[in-house]
Amino acid sequence: MLWLAASWRAYLVANYKCGNRMGATAPISMELQIKLCQYTSDETIRKNVEHSITLDLPLLKLDSCSGTVSICGGGPSLEDTYRDLKGDVMACNGTYDFLLKKGIIPKYLFLWDPGQKILDYLDNLQKETTYIVSSACCPELFKKLEGYDVLLFHAYAEPVIQEVLTEKGKKGEYMIPGGCCAMTRSPVVAYFMGYREIHLHGADSSLKDGKSHVGDGTPNRNVIDVTCAGRTFYTPTWLAAQAEEFIPIVQNLMPQAKVKVHGDGLLPHIAKQHGYV
Repeated sequence: MLWLAASWRAYLVANYKCGNRMGATAPISMELQIKLCQYTSDETIRKNVEHSITLDLPLLKLDSCSGTVSICGGGPSLEDTYRDLKGDVMACNGTYDFLLKKGIIPKYLFLWDPGQKILDYLDNLQKETTYIVSSACCPELFKKLEGYDVLLFHAYAEPVIQEVLTEKGKKGEYMIPGGCCAMTRSPVVAYFMGYREIHLHGADSSLKDGKSHVGDGTPNRNVIDVTCAGRTFYTPTWLAAQAEEFIPIVQNLMPQAKVKVHGDGLLPHIAKQHGYV
């Protein structure tokens, strides 16, 4: 699903190289420019938003927090860095269960994918956690979260979301921009919440020992070679897109934030070149 507002694509000029892994005897190098495709229909997103805005859930408050937040994605390096979490902890998707097993109850769980897969991350809900949920998430998710603290936010993404808000008299409700994946949208949400020191863990955006995530991981299709600043990484195209958009998002949407990326992988290596370590 394309969650990156089209107006930001102009900033995504990559300088990385990808090699052809489709049987060529020698790598074919080209500038990496990934075009993302929407995988959830406008009709489904419309129905999801129309449902969520009828639930009278409180909206995420801007500038309601301060200090430090550690945001956890599911990259393999999280296994090496979770002990270094600082401040409030925000888990993304399946990292919630990973952290619970390590004895850490995140203050927040960030959820924004409109598909049914997201329901797999809600088997061990905790009352101590606040659930930050996109208005485009499916009705079944909101059903499972009944009785828990939920904060709703609107993603500045597909035009259909803004269309629904306008049609339903909610045009004045703010929308939060950001990237195509949880690890490039949640930091912007944290910034809008008021956090100014933001640590990213598990933001690898590449494979380690053939895995893209801690635990069982996610099926890794369309894997390409990406070379950046002297290192080559293997990564699925959707994670390459996440890495590609990271720097312009931080520079343009989070100008006052102190951002530090922990661990190793394609995105942390890119961050290192720009001093976000």
